[in-house]
Amino acid sequence: MDAVNYHGLSYHPMFGTWYRMVRRCTDENQLWYMRYGGRGIRVHEAWLDPAAYIAYVETELGPNPAPGYSIDRIDNDGHYEPGNLRWATRSQQNANQSQRVLPNYPTGQSGRRGIRFIAKTGRFQARVSRNGRDRVLGTFATVDEAVAAREAAL
Repeated sequence: MDAVNYHGLSYHPMFGTWYRMVRRCTDENQLWYMRYGGRGIRVHEAWLDPAAYIAYVETELGPNPAPGYSIDRIDNDGHYEPGNLRWATRSQQNANQSQRVLPNYPTGQSGRRGIRFIAKTGRFQARVSRNGRDRVLGTFATVDEAVAAREAAL
């Protein structure tokens, strides 16, 4: 899928959201495909056209309510489809995410809140959130080191 000027919408504020959504669900070479398309998450057929997706968001969800909000699936295991989208804060999205399967991690899953695997570096990032602001504590070679750093910061 090329980032071409679809219907003159490539500069629309929602175009990047649409583009990343479609790639996550359809492009097997995309980094996060396994967490979306690879586990069966699909994009509503009509929304493969960015104009239809943008029209839905503008009509049904309305404008972005405030800085820091982005589109989220209400049912994390559901598809990108009418009735399953909302504007959400980062905290709401974090609470709604599935447990991450870590592709290069021997035990498969971290199961730890505030720890994410960075595929590009092969390291684990620890972060804490206070008053709606995230603070990165650093990256660590093992999940246990990241967990220890996070627990010390809490």
